[in-house]
Amino acid sequence: RERGMRMLNGLYLQAGLIAGGIGLLLVIVYCLIYYRLLGLITILSLILSFGLVFAVLVLAGYLKLVPPGVVQKYAGRIVNVHPALLPAFGGPGMYGQRVHEAVLASGAAESGPTVHLVDEVYDRGEILAQRRVPVLPGDTPETLAGRVLTAEHALLPEVVLAAARAGRPVPVPEEA
Repeated sequence: RERGMRMLNGLYLQAGLIAGGIGLLLVIVYCLIYYRLLGLITILSLILSFGLVFAVLVLAGYLKLVPPGVVQKYAGRIVNVHPALLPAFGGPGMYGQRVHEAVLASGAAESGPTVHLVDEVYDRGEILAQRRVPVLPGDTPETLAGRVLTAEHALLPEVVLAAARAGRPVPVPEEA
């Protein structure tokens, strides 16, 4: 897990350097650390108080509905990641183990993370990227979650790097 976080931090640093090189600011909100301590509105207020403009706000698993005023003000610049192939298995209450339990209960042959733009409705925004992982015989919510998380750790930084290069969130094609 620690190695995975070092890899993610390195990729996000690379994205930040690309963005900084072209005069953009990337903001990545780690879901378990910052938003629970400060709240999204406080984080955005701090950014804006310094007169900074960001190219992309990465919520990285943010579980709350983003206020409509924030969505409108930053339309097309806020992304989040979901642990299933949207539009299936999304919406209010569909997070964590619940998602993987629903995937297994449905009999779906595959799952995987989705990175999407954030709008006023849970998990409805434009899909920017997805990575498919197989649902294997004998899978439990925990084993499926592990494979989806591994794919998510590769996908989210890829989307962030693409956004840094483009100056805004852009769709990333699925791997062949």
